[in-house]
Amino acid sequence: MNDTCPPEQHHEYFFWWKEGLATLIVGITGLIANSIAIPILLSKKLISIFNRLLVSLAIFDNIFLFCTLSETIRRNFHNSDLQTISFIYIFYPLQNISAVCSIYTTIGLAAERWLAVSRPVEYHLSVNANGARPWKRVTAYVAPILIFSIAYNIPKFFEVKPRVNVIYNQTEYDPIAKTHVVYNVTQMDFDLTGIRMNEDYVFYYVNVSRLIITGIIPLFSLSYLNM
Repeated sequence: MNDTCPPEQHHEYFFWWKEGLATLIVGITGLIANSIAIPILLSKKLISIFNRLLVSLAIFDNIFLFCTLSETIRRNFHNSDLQTISFIYIFYPLQNISAVCSIYTTIGLAAERWLAVSRPVEYHLSVNANGARPWKRVTAYVAPILIFSIAYNIPKFFEVKPRVNVIYNQTEYDPIAKTHVVYNVTQMDFDLTGIRMNEDYVFYYVNVSRLIITGIIPLFSLSYLNM
């Protein structure tokens, strides 16, 4: 890097390395590691409710990582209209949903461990009872988590909207019409919607509720279950 570069360019270089390349490397590493772990945890030798919950956690984490990698590529390496539309309507809300799912699946893992340690006899009987289905018990954790995460993050589908930017005008001669035609060269971008800019929404939903849902409740739950 040239030391004579202005501070703004130094910041751009730092941002590219930190938010771009470093995020890409860490994200891909996590995605590969989780993908390798899933079939191993599903093997017959490692069959257990705890391991199947770990599989669910790995899947949610992979969804989160995929959304993060997609946005990293869009912002730092290559941007197209399709990527922007996908971010607005798919990856942005899905990233938030998968993050909440990961947090509460971790709490589910802690709860399962707490039951096994604090009530070993009852836990052993319930898990190994005739007709007991491990996936049924796992579903009892995952289904409510998934439903809650989707319901809680419904507003995320309405926080951003597409915007078309005119990059430049291009003039071409039309030999048939025998006239010059002006074309707008555009690029898709996005804006925050009115709901996302609303002060009450930002305070109560973005700040207060997310602090409680993704911070305080998980903190106290995990602290109690790991005592």
